[in-house]
Amino acid sequence: MYKNIATKTSLNNQPSSGTRAKKKKNSLISNTEPNKLDFQCHENKNQISKCRKEENKQVTIEQVKLTRCIAMDCEMVGIGDGKESMIARVSIVNDCGVCIYDKYVKPMVTVKNYRTPVSGIRPHHLKNGEDFEIVHKEVGDILRGRILVGHALHNDLYVLFLFHPKHLQRDTAKYFRKLTKGSTPSLKRLATEFLDLDIQNGEHNSIEDARTAMQLYKLFKTRWENDLRRK
Repeated sequence: MYKNIATKTSLNNQPSSGTRAKKKKNSLISNTEPNKLDFQCHENKNQISKCRKEENKQVTIEQVKLTRCIAMDCEMVGIGDGKESMIARVSIVNDCGVCIYDKYVKPMVTVKNYRTPVSGIRPHHLKNGEDFEIVHKEVGDILRGRILVGHALHNDLYVLFLFHPKHLQRDTAKYFRKLTKGSTPSLKRLATEFLDLDIQNGEHNSIEDARTAMQLYKLFKTRWENDLRRK
């Protein structure tokens, strides 16, 4: 239904994963086996720390690897009455947070609302974007057979017109909603609470959001995968 994308795969576009959060909010998980959880977080943070060091290095083509586990985030614009969403940008990072795909998508229908204050999307981004059909195929090829991490993945897959098997999805929105037995926490809140990062201050960045989702998954990976095996 749409078209769009034109920012070549980012080798140099490696924004930081948010600034350090200035202060902690009330814990999202206050009654969930704290000792076990703390141990697991400490264990997995070692791996995240290694990846952060890797992110800060000069990225070469050889380092941009398509790993078994990837994270994706999309930015969207409004069409129709402005409330219906259309893909405008899609970003994918590997399991160390290195961006392996980042493109703007050329619209196939008139954009009614660029949602710039949140999406960061402006007309010139889409004017030079990639055709939707190309992005659809490229992203589909990348996702095939891989574990896909993201926040509210159903929204991203919907605007991409893609299906991804449930057993290969790792959705931080769904997982932390179940973990907290409450409402769905925002990615910003999760980043502050568990990663000590302050993200999404104003315009969103899909690379940063994908990287944040990946860090959250890796932080809880052991527990998360054990929960899935018990089902």
